[in-house]
Amino acid sequence: MSETPRILLIEDDTILAEHTCQYLENYGFFVQWEEDGNAGLRAARHAPFDLVLLDLMLPGIDGLEICRQLRAHPSTAAIPILMLTARGEETDRIVGFEIGADDYLPKPFSLRELVARIRAILRRVQLDAEAQLPPPTTPHATSPQTPTQETLTIGTLSINQTTREVFCRNQPIELTASEFDLLWLIAHRPHHVWKREQLLDLVRGREFEVFDRSVDVHISKLRKKLERDPKEPTLIQTVWGVGYRFVPE
Repeated sequence: MSETPRILLIEDDTILAEHTCQYLENYGFFVQWEEDGNAGLRAARHAPFDLVLLDLMLPGIDGLEICRQLRAHPSTAAIPILMLTARGEETDRIVGFEIGADDYLPKPFSLRELVARIRAILRRVQLDAEAQLPPPTTPHATSPQTPTQETLTIGTLSINQTTREVFCRNQPIELTASEFDLLWLIAHRPHHVWKREQLLDLVRGREFEVFDRSVDVHISKLRKKLERDPKEPTLIQTVWGVGYRFVPE
């Protein structure tokens, strides 16, 4: 992802498009606007974009067909697509998701909500990309197994993804679903600093809201369950103002 996120807006409503472009640019996004379906499809194929905002009712070629073609071409298949449309029926949403849309925002919508959804999608993309990277090699860390293997063993900690069982010093550790997912993620990349927003995206929709600080509560509970002896160094370190990192024994 580029340092300044690049957004392609394909929208034929001039007033809405101008307001959207100005609002997103104020939040640090680069926005290219195309008001014709064919022009929007060409732009998506010829320039790198981090996300496409796509209206359904467009002149030239409609948004559903644009979505199909973007998903069918290797160079654009992975671009996140957020659909914007006045058609809010359930069938339209289902069709949009089935052909590859990442999110759906019916008109009229709040520009503030639009920014929040864009940021959430881009964070998930970043999180997925980082989770696929091999863990870094450090002189003080035991190299974990690859994320594709069901069991991860680091020092005295063992995590089984299939059974969702965790053992520390040969003792079983009972974790909630969110606690397990958080541990499975951060343990794969020792010493990597995870932002709170990334960890929130991992467990969003479970038992807390995306914009709260409940991830801190989950980390605190994880520490208490994994670190029975307060004299021992912590496995999950706080990086003040940023987030957390997993530091093996």
